[in-house]
Amino acid sequence: MNPVFKHNRNFPQIEKKAIELFRKDPKQCVQFCHSQLSTVLKQETDGRKINVFLYLGWSYLRVGTFDKAGAVFKKILKIKGKHSYEYVRSEAYRSIGMCEYYNSNYENAIKNYEDSLLISRRIGSLLSEADALNNLGNVYRYQGDVTKALEYFNASLKINRSIKDPCLEGNVLNNIGIIYRDINEYDSSIKFYKKSLKVRQQNKFNNGTADCYSNIGEILFKKKDFIKALEYFNKGYEIRKEVNNKSTQIISLVNIGCAYTELNNFENAIEFLNKAVKLCHECNNPEFEACSYLSIARVYKKTKNYLEAEKFLLKALSISKRIKSRIYFKDINDLLLETYESQGKFGKAYSHFKKYHEDYTRYINTESETRLKNMKVIFEKEQAENESEIHRLRSLELKRELDTKNRELNMMASYLLQKNEFVKNVMINVSGFVKNMNIDKSGKHDLGGFLKKIETGSRLNDDIISFEKNLNSANLGFISKISKKYPTLSPVELKICSLIKINLSSKEIAKLLYISNRTVQNHRHRIIFKLRLPKGRSLTEFINSI
Repeated sequence: MNPVFKHNRNFPQIEKKAIELFRKDPKQCVQFCHSQLSTVLKQETDGRKINVFLYLGWSYLRVGTFDKAGAVFKKILKIKGKHSYEYVRSEAYRSIGMCEYYNSNYENAIKNYEDSLLISRRIGSLLSEADALNNLGNVYRYQGDVTKALEYFNASLKINRSIKDPCLEGNVLNNIGIIYRDINEYDSSIKFYKKSLKVRQQNKFNNGTADCYSNIGEILFKKKDFIKALEYFNKGYEIRKEVNNKSTQIISLVNIGCAYTELNNFENAIEFLNKAVKLCHECNNPEFEACSYLSIARVYKKTKNYLEAEKFLLKALSISKRIKSRIYFKDINDLLLETYESQGKFGKAYSHFKKYHEDYTRYINTESETRLKNMKVIFEKEQAENESEIHRLRSLELKRELDTKNRELNMMASYLLQKNEFVKNVMINVSGFVKNMNIDKSGKHDLGGFLKKIETGSRLNDDIISFEKNLNSANLGFISKISKKYPTLSPVELKICSLIKINLSSKEIAKLLYISNRTVQNHRHRIIFKLRLPKGRSLTEFINSI
């Protein structure tokens, strides 16, 4: 990031100081630029004003104050001028896109990056074009669109072959490493991270070098090499402290805390995670704050301090709901449920799980149903296409999405099984209580009728209807295929096949459908007979192969 205009002879000192502070301490650069603004606005040319605004905005970005950074870059867009200002407008749009991206406003980020891309192409600035392509790839990667992200990253690298910009090369190689991380191809991920690390170290790009150390540490953490992961996390953290990049220091602190947790060094874990919380408050970063509280709760749960774990999980959940973020939503709720159960708070666990299930089901129904059907069609088409790298990754991503949907269905089924078991236990306890009480026949008959209503209601409620709707939606292609190939299968047998498809056992199917284990086994035998499976062939294995 260098000054855009260098021609004004009257005012070199302010600019020189701004550059120096920006590189050493972005927070001091913010204070300095503010102190000089009145002088700059009264006395200087638009070119000098723009340079001071740029360093002010970039410094806000560095310290994680994204709203203020965006406001500064928008002021730059209001300055009208010569053709040379078009480059500035491109840079301003790209910087606003970064602010929107860090604030999780992805649609606005894409719009601003695309505006930057259009201007860059119009004025023939290859570096700005390649930067915008890389930024767009990053947004699509974060949204889970692996194919589109790779297309943008590869387009950026293609342009960079002619301009040979090491900063851009390091950024794009690192982002491709993240793509491979997201699809669990860890060896390929580390290969690209190390390529990026080499470029960044050679050119003394400290922030980028810290990112690579952090990313390699993350892969080693996933591979359960916690000691080596901690070593890389610490290398990244030391660099981030030197350059005073607070928003990325938070990531390092959380990673170090998690590594210490896995190594059972709980004192150090809490120390680093509390530092992360403190920085989140300074940077006003609620999403990372929720992540920090979740990580602290994991420490307390591991040490069996369930009350503290519950306290921090409720804080994390409150923040996630307030900012409408779903990044850590499932992890927080799962751990909170486990924490309630560990304390023997089964009523609280049941109430929480029901509420979470309702929220999650609503989210799945509104956001995923249409997308899932479209993905099934695309996925089946993709299997027939040639095995180029992008097509292979696209298929993997679609399969991952389908697996996620099946896991969600499994979770819903698990909830229904827990609920059915809960209702069953309530009925058994009430029945036993009634038998031991001195109640006349009429009273016992009324209570028996009431219990029967509870049992019937539990079979016909909205949760069952919602589950069956999602089950049919997720297994649309599967049901269509198996029913065409084996038309003698009855609707009940098709439902059994769908439940086997989401990895439910015979015992779980029996509880879910309110039938006996023996009945489920009879259904399975009839299905095996109708499918003409050879002796010894697993029904589950066969169904999962379709």
